Amino acid sequence: MFGYSLTRPIHNQDWYYGVFDACSKFRCDIEGWHTESGPGVYEAALEYGEIREMADRAALFKLTVKNISSKFGITPCFMAKPRQGLPGNSGHMHVSLVDKSGKNLFARDSPDPNPPYADVEHLSDLGRHFLAGLLEGLPDVMPIVAPTINSYKRLVENFWAPVTVSWGLEHRAASIRLIAPPTCPPKGTRFEVRVPGADTNGYLVLAAILALGWRGVEKKLELPIAPLARGQDVGGADDKGERLAKNLKEATARFVRKESIAREVFGDEFVEHFAGTREHENRLWDEAVTDWYVLLSSVFHIRKSHANPLFLQGGQEIYRDSVNERLSGRGFSCFASVISWRSLVADTVAIATSIRDSLAPGSYASSSAKSLCRYMMIVSLSTIAPQSRQILLSRHVHALAVYN
Repeated sequence: MFGYSLTRPIHNQDWYYGVFDACSKFRCDIEGWHTESGPGVYEAALEYGEIREMADRAALFKLTVKNISSKFGITPCFMAKPRQGLPGNSGHMHVSLVDKSGKNLFARDSPDPNPPYADVEHLSDLGRHFLAGLLEGLPDVMPIVAPTINSYKRLVENFWAPVTVSWGLEHRAASIRLIAPPTCPPKGTRFEVRVPGADTNGYLVLAAILALGWRGVEKKLELPIAPLARGQDVGGADDKGERLAKNLKEATARFVRKESIAREVFGDEFVEHFAGTREHENRLWDEAVTDWYVLLSSVFHIRKSHANPLFLQGGQEIYRDSVNERLSGRGFSCFASVISWRSLVADTVAIATSIRDSLAPGSYASSSAKSLCRYMMIVSLSTIAPQSRQILLSRHVHALAVYN
């Protein structure tokens, strides 16, 4: 897997510095700009500022990267999870509160001799209430911090993404990472809200963070859960935090319910309107026929004009020639387990082999099965992009010769 690299940016140096310089001219200066986990992945840390200005900078950054990249034949992707099996694209937000003199109000003047948890020894009472507000309200605003169908593909276990209501000092997988002394100077005390992805609206996300945190301050909320120890797995047996919504439909239902904290901080009018947009996206998704269904149908729903169905073990369906009654009652040991297009050819070969082994050599049924299996192979490969098809053929060239 690609990760941090000091040399890879040199391979695209003009593009790399072009983005950096253009962002500076747009007053959305980049503090950090480096490669990250995954091929072609870059992480940008924008220079901090006042909350409304930061929302502008987030929008300007995306626009600038898209425009500059187009000159180099590069198409940037801010999708939350563009690749299966790799970490997604995040949109982490760092937040702190300062007074008019610039003093950080999350920092304690002196360490707390008797803190509820050691992690908050250097966090002020106001900071603790703010954190409690974030933790209590986070499950109710998930459609804002994870607004698309794809957002929830990123929020899964084992990919450094938060999946529960959780927090911890310098915990880089929890929903909220507390950054405070002794790991930083007092003026740097802040929260990193790690749930949002790169597909979010910065204005809405920052509004939600401020609204939830300040609600905690006004109500003087106490921390509802203990912190995760550094290195402790999120979503593991010892993580007592509530599991966040697993999909947009579940998140929207919680967001719009009568007792939702989202209604309390945003008002009914906004919640009803925004929930309507998310429900519309869910409806479109429910109606969509994706490549996943096409792949499955190409293997397990092959139809020929003269064929009758024969149900295989596992409830899947293939077809046999109607003249071969001898096949009825045979239970082919063939389970449906097409996990991805990479296993498509292998599964087709397994089906073909099961049919071959169940028939008497030279019989009419055996001859029909040969044609059927060739047809299955052709249909399966025809649904795959040419480049991917060539890879599969090179790895499974024997598959095409099974019945030759």
